[in-house]
Amino acid sequence: MRGVAWLGILSLTLVPMVTSAPVASAAAPNIIQLSPFIGTTTTTASTTFVSGPITVDVAGPVTFVTVSSSPPGLIVGPDGTISTTGALAAGVYTVAGTDNDGIIGDTGTWTYTLTVNSVTINQTSLTTGTTTTGASGSFAIGPITVDVPFAVTYVTTTPSSGLNVGANGTITTSGTLAAGTYSVAGTNSDLYGDTGTWTYTLTVNSVTINQTSLTTGTTTTGASGSFAIGPITVNNAVGTVTFVTTTPSSSLTVNASGHLTTSGTLAPGLYTVAGTDSDGYGDTGTWTYALSVTGVAVSRTINQTSATSGVTTTAASASFVSGPITVNNAIGTVAFLTTSPSAGLHVSADGTISTTGALAPGLYTVAGTDSDGYGDTGTWTYALTVTGVAITVTFDANGGRGTMAAQSGGAPTALTSNGFARAGYRFTGWNTAANGSGSGYANGATYPFSASVTLYAQWR
Repeated sequence: MRGVAWLGILSLTLVPMVTSAPVASAAAPNIIQLSPFIGTTTTTASTTFVSGPITVDVAGPVTFVTVSSSPPGLIVGPDGTISTTGALAAGVYTVAGTDNDGIIGDTGTWTYTLTVNSVTINQTSLTTGTTTTGASGSFAIGPITVDVPFAVTYVTTTPSSGLNVGANGTITTSGTLAAGTYSVAGTNSDLYGDTGTWTYTLTVNSVTINQTSLTTGTTTTGASGSFAIGPITVNNAVGTVTFVTTTPSSSLTVNASGHLTTSGTLAPGLYTVAGTDSDGYGDTGTWTYALSVTGVAVSRTINQTSATSGVTTTAASASFVSGPITVNNAIGTVAFLTTSPSAGLHVSADGTISTTGALAPGLYTVAGTDSDGYGDTGTWTYALTVTGVAITVTFDANGGRGTMAAQSGGAPTALTSNGFARAGYRFTGWNTAANGSGSGYANGATYPFSASVTLYAQWR
C-alpha cells in the first residue's frame, strides 16, 4: 500500500492508560496512463503496425489486461505493447483495459485509439501498349498491377468498343481490331477501403499487305483466250482482301477478289496490270502481274513420280493391282499408252496397273508414253517381280497331343482348323507366343500370309 497507517502513542501519565484507535488505511490510488492514447497508420502499413509500450505513473513492472477491442483489430500485450491482428480496413479502432502492479496492489485503466487511413491505389503497370491488326485478335496483357499488397477489383467506367478489362485487371480485345487507338479506363478498390483509378490505351498498327503469288506468267496465243489465274494471294492481311486496279491493261482484267483473266485471244507480247489491295482493318499493299504471250507452243516433259517397280507372290499375282501411275508437269487428265507390252501386265488409259491372271515366278516389265491435252508428254515404266516363295505357318500343340501339317500360302487364307487335343482342356485359339502374350487368331481365322510364323495352341 502507498499510504502508511499511523499508530496511537501509549500515554505514560498518572491517568488511566488509554490506547488511541488506529487510523483507517487510505484507498490505493489509480495507476494513471501517461502515453500513448492515440495513433495513426494506413491500410497498407497496418499489418506491421506496432506502438508502445503504454507508459504509466508508477515505477516497476505493470501488467496490462485487455477488456474491450472495438472493432476487433488491436492487440495489447501484457507489457503494454500495441500491435494489430493483421491488415486493417480504413476506420477507427479502440482498445481498452485495466492494469495492475501485482505486488503493491495498485490498479488503473488504459485506452488506445488507432485511426487507419485509406491510401490511393496507384497503377504501376504500363498504361499503353501496341499490337498489329493481325495480332489484335489474340492480344492479352495484365493483369494491371498496383502499389497495394491486397487483392484489387477493377471496374470499367470509361468503356471501349475494342477492349475488355476483367475484374482481376486482365486486358483483352473483343476480337480482331482495325488500325487505330483504343482507350479504356476505370476505378479500382480493395477490401480495406483503398481506391484508385486506372487507364490503358492500345494502339493497333496497320501492316503492309505483301503479294505472295507469282507476279509473272506465260501462255501461248492459242491458249491465251482461256487463260485465267488466281486469285492473287497475299500475307499480313486480315479477312477478305479487295483488289483495285490502278494501272490497267486493255487485255488483262483483275476483279475485286484477285482473279486475273484475259479479254480474249492475245497477240504475242507482254501485258502488265497492277493495283492496290486492302482489307477491312486498315492494312494496305500493292500487287502486279505481267503475262508473256508467245507465238510458239510451250510444252513440258511429264515425269513419273510413282514407284516404277513392285513385288508379289505367285499366289497373290492373280489379284495384284497397283496405281494409277502418278506424274508431275501435266495439266489436267493424263492418258497412258503402252508401247512396250508385257504378257503378264496390263496398264489402262488412266495408269492403273494389273495382271492378266496368275503369274509364274519371274520379272514382268511394261512401259509406254503419257500425255495431257496441252502438248505435254513423257514416258513411264513398271517392273513387277513375282516370287515363288510361299509363306509358311507352323502349328505347335503347346502341351496338347496330335499332329498338324504346316500351312503355306501367298495371300490371305483361312487357317487350317485345329487338329490338336489336350485332356481336361478346351482349345481357345492360336497365338504367336506360347504364353498367349502375342497376336491371337481364332480357329479358322484368316491369316495374311505376309510372313512365316509359328502359332501355339491355347488351352483353358
